[in-house]
Amino acid sequence: MYHGLTDQDDQLENYHGKHLHIQTFKKHLEYLKKYYSIIPLDTFVEHVLTKTTLPKNAVVLTFDDGYESNFTLGFPLLKEFNAPATIFLTTDFIEQKQFIWPNRIEYAILTTRHSSLRMPIKNEELVFDLNSDEAKKKAINDIKILLKSLDHTQRLEFVDEMEKSLEQKLMFNETTPLTHRALSWPQIQEMSQSNLITFGAHTCSHPILALCTSELMDKEITTPKKIIEEKLNKNCPLFCYPYGGEDSFNEQTKKCVQEAGFCCALTTITGTNDALTDLFTLKRLGTSNLVGMDNFENKLLNSRRTLDRLRKKLF
Repeated sequence: MYHGLTDQDDQLENYHGKHLHIQTFKKHLEYLKKYYSIIPLDTFVEHVLTKTTLPKNAVVLTFDDGYESNFTLGFPLLKEFNAPATIFLTTDFIEQKQFIWPNRIEYAILTTRHSSLRMPIKNEELVFDLNSDEAKKKAINDIKILLKSLDHTQRLEFVDEMEKSLEQKLMFNETTPLTHRALSWPQIQEMSQSNLITFGAHTCSHPILALCTSELMDKEITTPKKIIEEKLNKNCPLFCYPYGGEDSFNEQTKKCVQEAGFCCALTTITGTNDALTDLFTLKRLGTSNLVGMDNFENKLLNSRRTLDRLRKKLF
């Protein structure tokens, strides 16, 4: 599981490591091509549905959200290594240039000149220290945790007020940091036409689906599918839950995804998948710019060993 990519070092806005350095990504691809078989996501789905045989040590590459760096930095390398991948698009990010709310929080806090933030949350006024980079990182983390317990409308209203208070707002223009830029439809269409990259839906606005009303949940799941299919003139059967943890979706969410016509849904739950896996709770292995190749290799090796032990028990 990847998100964005970067060719810059020591970026404050990438302190969480979500945007993998392009040289590290190249090392990942070199390693995967040597020891694994990179397959398209729909090939794995077909394997589960029809029990077709997969190549040994099969892996799937996925990117969440729809960052422009998937095209400018990632696509050339994916072509070089002939490595198929799936990119899950948050369509409001692409269509309406609406930034995903955690990114807005990060930008406003990291760039503000204010030394503190005073904001009401759940009828309680809280004060966040912003006097240093470390204090800002802590404030970002604390605010994200607090906002995840709010409904989507309240969450966005808080972010709007926070941006006003801090006098910093993430905008789509020539000064937008590379780590926050969204893909354009021409870029998406070029990748789609290569037949190397497939595109899936990642909701409209990246809400926590488990906390949405039935009406909003249905809209967030069905609308991006229609948009992607119209823009690419291809079926869009692949879905990815925003945030993807066990508390970010539920049985109602899974039912809604199935009824919308998707054939699978991906989580951020750590683990491997096999022919017996529930296609609507597919697990993944996360990546980070904060860890080295040893961690990446060991994570894959340990996952293979776990899967091998499971196969021996079952068969």
